[in-house]
Amino acid sequence: FLARSVDGGASFGQNLQVDSVSDNGFYPDLTVDDSGEVYVTYSGFDPATAHPSHYEIWFTRLYEVSTAQALVLEAAKRVSNTPEQDDTCRVVVDGSNRIVVGWKTCTGGVYVITSGDGGSTFSSQVRVNDVSGTVERGFDLAARHGTAYVTWGDTRTDYEGDVYLDRADSSL
Repeated sequence: FLARSVDGGASFGQNLQVDSVSDNGFYPDLTVDDSGEVYVTYSGFDPATAHPSHYEIWFTRLYEVSTAQALVLEAAKRVSNTPEQDDTCRVVVDGSNRIVVGWKTCTGGVYVITSGDGGSTFSSQVRVNDVSGTVERGFDLAARHGTAYVTWGDTRTDYEGDVYLDRADSSL
């Protein structure tokens, strides 16, 4: 669900369900761009697949129609396409109004995609980490002026883990 406050958090408007009933969304994340548009990602079941426990990453956008001051929530669309079950996701805007979506999979992959048109289309997904099966703890994403930064906890050298960082051109 998503709720909006226009008075500094003193009150909130109607709760909006972001995921559909059939995609069982969880692990949501959101960000707001300079114009006030809200971008939301979450992990959820894709009813078009035959496997009920295979989750993908979904993206949607909430914006205000200025003439009516009405909120519009676009239908969520699937933005990941991995053979692995997708788990935690993040969404950020890089300061140049490029949307960057990143996620980790349950089997240890870390992926990033970008959009330069408000989420209408996305780039092909790019795998960030170079070793499968080692992403265990934590995952985060940040972006600024064309560069995306990704961190994750990784157990490739020992069970206690290490923190890894990588960056990519967010125009991908």
